[in-house]
Amino acid sequence: MKAFISYSHDDAEFLEKLHEHLAALRRQTLIETWTDREIDAGGVIDEEISAAIEAADIFILLVSSSFINSDYCFKKEFQRALDKQKAGKALIVPVVIRPCDWKIPELRQFKALPKDGMAVDSRHWHNADEAFADIAKGLRSLLEKNQNEPKSEQIKPSGDSQFAEPSLPLAKELLDLILKHPTQEEQGLTEILRDSPEGVLFRAFIPNTTARGEAPSVKKSLFAPAVAELIRLGWLLQPEGNHAFRIYELNPESRRPAQ
Repeated sequence: MKAFISYSHDDAEFLEKLHEHLAALRRQTLIETWTDREIDAGGVIDEEISAAIEAADIFILLVSSSFINSDYCFKKEFQRALDKQKAGKALIVPVVIRPCDWKIPELRQFKALPKDGMAVDSRHWHNADEAFADIAKGLRSLLEKNQNEPKSEQIKPSGDSQFAEPSLPLAKELLDLILKHPTQEEQGLTEILRDSPEGVLFRAFIPNTTARGEAPSVKKSLFAPAVAELIRLGWLLQPEGNHAFRIYELNPESRRPAQ
């Protein structure tokens, strides 16, 4: 699952510690995390953040007084997360990192981590590692439960939106590429997560046509929201793969004929 981590820059040290404790989940490809640290120099901050929010399956909120006090964190990122959660498109997990008054309606409706919502930086824990290990345990349980759900349960396009034409230009281009492929068993996309010569680029191509030089390359910031839209509209199934690649298969229930 793609995780968007929302945090105040005042809590950067907690973000780094969380990142360490999520290493096992990342190595098992149960989670792929994103923070604003992924934005390259020259990137348009609001656009990059909006794209990451659109692509996210789960929002991890590092809750503290600084987070609640931040208009960007609380009013922009958290509110957009709420919109996706209400639409059934994402999960929200508050992670209480410093003692604060977080029992406000918008937050307290969600079960928080660590256990019982006891802040990481509190006397409840012997040390921070103990608290973050509890957080990782809670996230593992959630991610494995989601992974074991049937694909039909993971895809829940709403009413008239099912198999609607995508609005993002790259999503349209990728969908055409998939549907024009002559072999039904090979209709899908493969996302290369490692060994891309450009490093920051993702490669998308039809499975089984793996000639390296022929695979078109696209920016991660464009590819992620495009694929997220195709999943949301029901065209693609939730991906499968490992640390090196991820395969997005065409939903067999799609009805649009190849062109």
